[in-house]
Amino acid sequence: MLDIGAAGMMLSYGLGRIGCQMSGDGDWGINNYAPKPHWLSWAPDWMWAFKFPHNVNGVGVHIQGCQGKYCNELVVPVFPTSFYESVVCILLFFFLWSIRNKIKTPGVLFGIYMILAGVERFFIELIRVNTKYPPIFGIRYTQAELISVLMVLGGAILIFTQMNKKVTKVQHG
Repeated sequence: MLDIGAAGMMLSYGLGRIGCQMSGDGDWGINNYAPKPHWLSWAPDWMWAFKFPHNVNGVGVHIQGCQGKYCNELVVPVFPTSFYESVVCILLFFFLWSIRNKIKTPGVLFGIYMILAGVERFFIELIRVNTKYPPIFGIRYTQAELISVLMVLGGAILIFTQMNKKVTKVQHG
């Protein structure tokens, strides 16, 4: 049953992040002082660095001339990580959708989803603002990074065990 939902969960996460981007819910990246790279010259500036005007958290400075509840924007532009996640997760949905009929072993597609979602989230955490927990073995981490590592390991274990079940059935069947 998990295989059935793998692609849909990736799509849902990607679409949900569009809401995070539009609302400016605080799910943004670290300060981005770097100039937009030349290879991104075709993209609007907000794709590289964004101040999240009218964010729902009321974070930042007041927008001059704005009246109402949502009249703040960040002082320094940040990486729009929710936008990046939307793009990556929607692309990963198309990948999962394209391989769904090629994978015949139950559980493997969900394992692939877990690995892809874990890797995607781990790398986005490198540029996202989040609370770091006390170090383990000298490594500081966020909750999302820990969950990402567990997702990748869980996906790999799921794929390994499911593929070995299939091999064992063929050998003993």
